[in-house]
Amino acid sequence: MSYSGLHSGLYTRIRDYAELLDDVLINLKAGRSSPSDARRRQLAQLFLGTSVSASSSLSLQLLRVFLRDSSEVDQQHLTEVGKALLSTDVGPNIVNRLEEFAKALENERAGTLAKMRGQS
Repeated sequence: MSYSGLHSGLYTRIRDYAELLDDVLINLKAGRSSPSDARRRQLAQLFLGTSVSASSSLSLQLLRVFLRDSSEVDQQHLTEVGKALLSTDVGPNIVNRLEEFAKALENERAGTLAKMRGQS
């Protein structure tokens, strides 16, 4: 696989994670979110690493790599956020953490796009 193909695949994965995270954040902030929302459950399961997808462990590993620049991102924090998303206990701390994750994903997306364009 070429480097451009690798970066393209990573870019797509980052974009998918970012869109999922943005959807959940927008609905949480608008007060239109509940633990039964499909996208919210999907994000929670991704953070918890219990997705039914066969690639869940790879997906979780990639997400951790993408979030590595965010402060204190480890399995404990991802688990905490995942559990909160599955409950009704989504307070300002969880929203702030999700916003940190969104910023980290945006930085990773921009870096990957630059690599795709040969600018790194």
